Amino acid sequence: MPDTGPHPWSSGGRADSGLMPFKRRLRGWLLACPGFQALCRMLTREHVRTLMYHRFSGDASPDGRSMHAARLREQVDWMRRHHDLWRPDDHLDLVLGRRRPGRCPVVVTVDDGYADFCSIAFPIFREHGIPVMLFVTTGFVDGTIWLWWDRLAWMLAHASPGRGTADIGGHEVAWDLRNDRGQTAAWHAIADRCRFVPDTQKEDSLRALGEALGVVLPTQVPPEYASVTWEQVRTMAAEGLQLGAHSVTHPILSRVSPDELTAEIVGSRRRLQEVVGIDTAWFCYPQGGPADFTPAVQESVREAGFRGCYVAWQIDRRPPDPYALPRYGASTDGLEFRWTLCGAAWLTLCLRRWLGVRTELGDWYWGGTR
Repeated sequence: MPDTGPHPWSSGGRADSGLMPFKRRLRGWLLACPGFQALCRMLTREHVRTLMYHRFSGDASPDGRSMHAARLREQVDWMRRHHDLWRPDDHLDLVLGRRRPGRCPVVVTVDDGYADFCSIAFPIFREHGIPVMLFVTTGFVDGTIWLWWDRLAWMLAHASPGRGTADIGGHEVAWDLRNDRGQTAAWHAIADRCRFVPDTQKEDSLRALGEALGVVLPTQVPPEYASVTWEQVRTMAAEGLQLGAHSVTHPILSRVSPDELTAEIVGSRRRLQEVVGIDTAWFCYPQGGPADFTPAVQESVREAGFRGCYVAWQIDRRPPDPYALPRYGASTDGLEFRWTLCGAAWLTLCLRRWLGVRTELGDWYWGGTR
């Protein structure tokens, strides 16, 4: 969901992964120990690693928000050597008891539908035989919207250098745009507030921000924020790409009216049927954190005819819920990627739960109460 890469609030969204130096050194040392990764894979043989990607680039992004092609090739090579490659349907069959566990299975998903998925990522996945599902924000591909976090990034990048404040959802957020670091910090500070503001209030806040910054958005989506085209989607689908629905306009579904909820869920599925001729059984909650969907939202997804749905973090419901299947953010950091793929991240999470240690990132992080 962010401007040039995965959700900054999802696992792996930041270049440094938020790790303290000691913890990072410890993980690096453990991963280098002979037999450690093999042991982790053995202990987590039945755990499904569903990966969540967003943006891709031809070169390394300095802020780590987009997965560059060379790193993606390294990751898919790692998957092929150490894991079974599953589709979401395989994951669902496991949850429903219709298939046996595999060899540390990996499922690959990509959200939103940016143009760089078609130009950079899909050829790499196809070349290496990696099954992948694209969760499409249909209004984005229709060209009727450009995503709010991209609008925010464009405004900050084109504003005059300086300092200021803005009211976002009843919270005053300060910015300092005198250098690139300040622009990045401003984007995170404002986006972290916008992500939990109802759409109408968020749009009002962004308009007010644009006026305060003295910028006017272009009527056409700039190329760096463009979506795939429907023609590209149809071509990729014919070449093996699986498609899932990701709403029409990417609102937070727990914060819309019942009529809007139905329109977003049913409308995205219907649009994929109309344009691509695919009746998808899969949905992905926009943003996908614990505060972003409710039992009522899950029921609406079920009533719309979907059979499975992914969230954006590791949830451990017993028995597993087909409408809240967990994912990992695919980190651009090689160490973090190996830590997740070998199963060490899952074992650490299980140990913390067994010890009664809090495992969530905090109420402010997922619930917007910072």
